[in-house]
Amino acid sequence: MFIVHFIIDFIRPHIEALLIPKKNFVIFKKKKDVLLWFKGQAEKDVTGFLDAYFYKWIFINIFDQAMHLISIAVCTWLFYQV
Repeated sequence: MFIVHFIIDFIRPHIEALLIPKKNFVIFKKKKDVLLWFKGQAEKDVTGFLDAYFYKWIFINIFDQAMHLISIAVCTWLFYQV
């Protein structure tokens, strides 16, 4: 199972690079940066990034979490098949 999660995490930056130009990519400094953006109180770099790429960013995050959940479900199912 750890190998599957490693592969998912290894692939994620490559998917991000396809959808978001590297020069525009921002790494959030705080976990609440997105909440601050919704409230209109985020820092300038976060605001610019999320204004331009919010839908792509949320897609990447939902896709990543979904792949992790699916891998857990499949591995659990396979474990109980034995």
